[in-house]
Amino acid sequence: MLQRTLGSGWGVLLPGLLIAGLMYADLSPDQCGLSF
Repeated sequence: MLQRTLGSGWGVLLPGLLIAGLMYADLSPDQCGLSF
């Protein structure tokens, strides 16, 4: 049960973090060390 909740949480968090990271990198490329 705990594993299912954790998996569900990560299933929501990971895409959210990925989108947030991409948006942050797109908004401030100078502050972000990543360059695509």
